[in-house]
Amino acid sequence: MSDRFSFGIGDRFGQQGEAQLAALRKIHAAGISVAPVWNKSHREHAIIGTGPADVRREADEAVRKTAWAHPYFVDADHIRRDTVEAFLEPSDFFTLDVAEEIGRAASAERMDAFLYRAEPYL
Repeated sequence: MSDRFSFGIGDRFGQQGEAQLAALRKIHAAGISVAPVWNKSHREHAIIGTGPADVRREADEAVRKTAWAHPYFVDADHIRRDTVEAFLEPSDFFTLDVAEEIGRAASAERMDAFLYRAEPYL
């Protein structure tokens, strides 16, 4: 089995990591290798009173307690330039929140630069 697939698990209160891994073990037993990706947004941290390092601690602890022997990751969910700093150290992935850019046109220069960089992939 390879870890081709990932499964986002949002444990809002940091209490369900072991149970989530038990569910993923059932998926593995069915022959599908899935890597869990814990995620929690800046907004959710603000509501609950936690921080990005808390998600990493919970993931690491659940993996240790359950002897999870497969890859797992932590995602910085819905981050922006003004919230990214706290997520840099504990996160493996970064899901960008682009909501403030929706509806704003890029300049012709930026579009040309993007197309130039993307040309090898066309």
